[in-house]
Amino acid sequence: MDDIHIVTATNDKYAKPLGVMIHSMLSNTKSADKIQLYIIESGLSSGNKKRLARVAYSGGARVNFLTVPHSLFGNLKKKSYLTQETYYRIAIPKLLGDTVTKALYLDSDMIVRKDIRILWEKNINGSYAAAVEKDNVSRRKKKQLGMPKRARYFNAGVMLLNLKKWRERNIAKKIVTFSKKHRKSIEYCSQDPMNAVIKGKWRKLSRKWNFITTYARRNKKAKPAIIHYTGPKKPWEHGHPFRKAYKKYEKTLEW
Repeated sequence: MDDIHIVTATNDKYAKPLGVMIHSMLSNTKSADKIQLYIIESGLSSGNKKRLARVAYSGGARVNFLTVPHSLFGNLKKKSYLTQETYYRIAIPKLLGDTVTKALYLDSDMIVRKDIRILWEKNINGSYAAAVEKDNVSRRKKKQLGMPKRARYFNAGVMLLNLKKWRERNIAKKIVTFSKKHRKSIEYCSQDPMNAVIKGKWRKLSRKWNFITTYARRNKKAKPAIIHYTGPKKPWEHGHPFRKAYKKYEKTLEW
């Protein structure tokens, strides 16, 4: 059974929510001892590092903390709750090294309720990534991003990445270049540039693997595999249709 390489990113503000996400994922994965977890951090306190490491180790996973130079993404566009950490996923192909050819990126503001190996084993050969399509993306937006009219647009909170293909086509550098050149066209930091560069060359996952807040409001009785608490209102601060699901894992988290 091969190792599962999972990458996420955080700062001190999102350290505990990330702990909840990791705890939920390890609680629902049979082969948790095969998970190699990489946490890209930005000024994370030593206390939070220890807490996150304890959550990972107690669930059977291995953990590595990685850092990204502030200068790499410091001058790129930010937007309210979308901080610099949102760009860190772009650096994954370089940070993990050439021996790792596949990685699963997960945002910190989510919980995982199914065995993550099911998602890990999805076929992405020939594609840059596998992700969940975002609904109702206008043609105008696609035009602004230089995307074909019929190209699909994905939410970047859950991405199964073909790192080999990213490296071969220098995708990370192209994304940074686009972000700098088309600053005014960007609404969702890092997500828009990724879609602009990849241009629909990705595989579609079932919505259950990245069930965002918009979907949750429409269908409160759904049973998604991954609940993604998108938007500024988070379940640890405000109300949310799936707040109880989050609290279930927060209550049993050793923090």
